[in-house]
Amino acid sequence: MRFYALVLSAVYLVFKTYARFWLYRPMHERPAVTRQNDMLRIIDLGAMLALAGAFFFMLNTRRILLSMALLAALLAYDALIRFVFLRLEVLRLRTSQPKMGRRDARHRVRRRAQTTMFH
Repeated sequence: MRFYALVLSAVYLVFKTYARFWLYRPMHERPAVTRQNDMLRIIDLGAMLALAGAFFFMLNTRRILLSMALLAALLAYDALIRFVFLRLEVLRLRTSQPKMGRRDARHRVRRRAQTTMFH
């Protein structure tokens, strides 16, 4: 069971990194599969299901503290990559448009990530 928990944790890391990396990027730079934000949300949902599965597989081995530590580490990883990829996209946007302020660039990147684009 512990092997399955580690595999599901790896699936979580891959899916979450992929979804976060492409979520803040402009639509025309994304691969064809992830052009809509809805598809990225589905990949993110798959990552969260893998995280839940990994947590319950670890609970099944009766290692409660280890499963809690695994859950906390993976959620901290999610917060970290969210911050890093948002920051990188804001810096990229500010270098392409020097007159744009940091707050405006952050607002634009966040708004782009929240809206559903059907083009």
